[in-house]
Amino acid sequence: LLDEREAAAPDEPLALATVARRNLPDDFLHLAGPEDIARAVAKLDQVRLDRCRLASFAGPGMSIETRRASFANVTALYLQRNRLTSTEGIDGTTLPKLRFLALQGNALVSIATLGTLRKLALLDLSDNVPLAALDELVGSLPSSVRYLTCVGCGCASNDVDYREALVASLPELKRLDGADVTRGERKAAMAAFGEDLDSEEEEEEDAKEGAEGADTAVRSRVIGSMGEKNVATPSVSAGDEARSREIRTMLPMLEDPTMDTARVVESLTTDVIGTMDIRADDLRSTARRLAGDDADADATMEARVRAARRRQAASMREADAMMPFDEFLGGSDGEGEGV
Repeated sequence: LLDEREAAAPDEPLALATVARRNLPDDFLHLAGPEDIARAVAKLDQVRLDRCRLASFAGPGMSIETRRASFANVTALYLQRNRLTSTEGIDGTTLPKLRFLALQGNALVSIATLGTLRKLALLDLSDNVPLAALDELVGSLPSSVRYLTCVGCGCASNDVDYREALVASLPELKRLDGADVTRGERKAAMAAFGEDLDSEEEEEEDAKEGAEGADTAVRSRVIGSMGEKNVATPSVSAGDEARSREIRTMLPMLEDPTMDTARVVESLTTDVIGTMDIRADDLRSTARRLAGDDADADATMEARVRAARRRQAASMREADAMMPFDEFLGGSDGEGEGV
């Protein structure tokens, strides 16, 4: 019944008030003025906007200037389970530091702006059934992507060239849909599209010294080869706080590939129930202070606490399924197969 009501509810525009409500403490919001709230939002580096019924990340609810000021420091952005059909507004100008992006469970058709996210390393696009054009996917992803999930997208389900094309065109890709990308697989994928791994490595060195032309050229050739193979585009068929601590700990590892991954992962500990109990106590204290221990107000706050617990549990389950941290340990057995 709740899912049906949620589906029937109208779209919500992206607004500063929504960002603040989802990511700042209630006590602060009760006391702070608009300018203080705007400054606090601008300092956020992890932003949760999942399940907000957003149909667009760009729109009249938040001006371009406000978006750029609000998201300039964001490194991790959660937008799963919304109603997005394109990634308009999710770009390198608005989110110059973004490294983690969750977009699963939307209705994306176009992801063209993602190519401007030059620091993006972890991307989840799973369960976007309308994303059926493989050339759209290959041509839109930034070369910085290391961990990618597209399970449940139209192109991943139906296009035989899907994995080959992504492995050949994304030089930094280490894991795709939960499976490691090996050097042998990369070599075979590049050969399938008329590329040579050794010459590609030389091009990458040239690109590091100058521009990104080498990667763009390889990607264009991959897309061209897809057309030469005459593979038809399939038709579309029907189909936080604790996590923020984990992501914040993980991001430096992506900057330093020599870091001991096992040690980092083992140090990540999450006590969701304890976190929610503390949050519940804070909410009860706020209710009593504002309502003078009024029983009805306290009952309402209890309902909010229960709802917050359900949302927290759902987010944690979804985050674990989306990007389980033990998967970052792949290829650590010392056999030298991983890229």
